[in-house]
Amino acid sequence: FIKLCFTFISMCSSRHINQELDVSS
Repeated sequence: FIKLCFTFISMCSSRHINQELDVSS
């Protein structure tokens, strides 16, 4: 369960970072 949450958070974080990069570009 914890591993699943960690994976979900990591995925969301990655998407958020990618969105910020797209905006700065």
